[in-house]
Amino acid sequence: FIHRTSQTRSIGEIKRMGKYHILFLVCTSSLHRILASGVIFGGALSLARFMGVKSIYFQGSIHFDPSMIALSVLLSVVVCTLASWLFFRVLSIFPSMDIIRTLVSVVGVLGITGVYYVRLIGVVFHYHPAGTLPNNAVPYTRV
Repeated sequence: FIHRTSQTRSIGEIKRMGKYHILFLVCTSSLHRILASGVIFGGALSLARFMGVKSIYFQGSIHFDPSMIALSVLLSVVVCTLASWLFFRVLSIFPSMDIIRTLVSVVGVLGITGVYYVRLIGVVFHYHPAGTLPNNAVPYTRV
């Protein structure tokens, strides 16, 4: 069920609009929701990457470079905001354009991959051969 508000436009109204008017509507409509989704999605992506690195158990320690971690969080929010904008605004106006679908996919994949590699640049693993494994950790053995 779609509730029609004063901002909702019919297909006939959209067809009568010029290209630049449609582009303006796509760029500015519900911008606060797109920004909120980018922050939430980007924060969740950053948290997932952090938890993945912190879940590694080995004989040693892990140190984080705060500047690279901050850069990866910022990159995550920017990429997720861009992907949300492309997916929810541009793709909703032009659903049959395959180039936009491809662009949304490429932005998402490159963004998540970029965030992952920037995060790993900021992580340093120090191996201590004489160290002990944490409690309940199973040592790696070659078979």
